[in-house]
Amino acid sequence: MKTIDFGNKPFGTKIQLTKGGDFFEIYIPPYEYYLSIFFMLPFTFFWDGLLILIIREQIRSPDNNVSLLSLLPLLAIGILLVYACLFILFRKTHVRIDRHEISLTKTLFGRQVHRKTAIPKREITNLTFFPSYADRDSDGDFVTRSAALKCEAETEYISICAPWGHRLFDTARGVVKTEAEVKWLADEISEWLDKPLTIFEYRSR
Repeated sequence: MKTIDFGNKPFGTKIQLTKGGDFFEIYIPPYEYYLSIFFMLPFTFFWDGLLILIIREQIRSPDNNVSLLSLLPLLAIGILLVYACLFILFRKTHVRIDRHEISLTKTLFGRQVHRKTAIPKREITNLTFFPSYADRDSDGDFVTRSAALKCEAETEYISICAPWGHRLFDTARGVVKTEAEVKWLADEISEWLDKPLTIFEYRSR
């Protein structure tokens, strides 16, 4: 087992491809420059800092039991914000193809988070590359779509996309930095699965 440095690997990418005798694995490191973190971190510090001050005051209150219980929903939001920041900054994504299936898992500090998404190889129906796209919709609003690779079965899918092409906690998507990385991984997965890669063509309005 060894990490392969393919000839068409995009310059500067930190993604690692590993090939064994009967498996192929993609390691996608955290996407460090995810833009939302610059908004989420200050808000998280503000929210949790304010919540700590409120809790301190409520503890000093003579009727603190009722007051503290009323703060539980706010405390849950604070914990979720901290988790979201850690997830953005430190999550790692692994895509693995073996003799039986293609699967995507996400880990945080070495522990799996969310459920593993897996598709049996025999059930894969489409392997499609979606280039990045910018146009106006029917309402005249400017719409952009990030590049993405989608591996589909009838009821499941696994996707690798560039930024802005996903929901934060989507368990079936891995996020990379550039369209070149998506295209590179699309070619490698297509070759390993021995399935043709379809290039989706957008129609301009």
